[in-house]
Amino acid sequence: TQLGVITATAAAVCFFSGPGQPFSLGSFTKPTAEELGLSKSQISTLYMLGSLAAGCCLSGTGFCLDEYGHRRTGVALGILCAVACAINSAAQGPLGLLLGVYLVRFCAQSLILQNSRHRMVRKAPWTCVCTHGPGH
Repeated sequence: TQLGVITATAAAVCFFSGPGQPFSLGSFTKPTAEELGLSKSQISTLYMLGSLAAGCCLSGTGFCLDEYGHRRTGVALGILCAVACAINSAAQGPLGLLLGVYLVRFCAQSLILQNSRHRMVRKAPWTCVCTHGPGH
């Protein structure tokens, strides 16, 4: 039924947010450090700064869900996430890497998960425990 499709789609979107997850970005730390001539500490610092900036910007983006709806927002975020991954893979220095990490964390980790979780909880409230933890 429609509810099953919504739940399955939202779960798939959560899965496809993988590019913004630490395990995904962390797997490329050594090759990135070698390619850009940066230490692992410098890479970690850039990752932290990009994640912090993405988290700070997230609070102002909830209006997209209300203003444009989940479908339009989801499609736009999917496209933006692909662009962010391309930018991240083409980084030529610390600033490019910082921008790439910021965009990937902002799009994949934050907004795509926010969009899918918000949609799941609105249409299927019992999924709240799975996506937000108990007590929400």
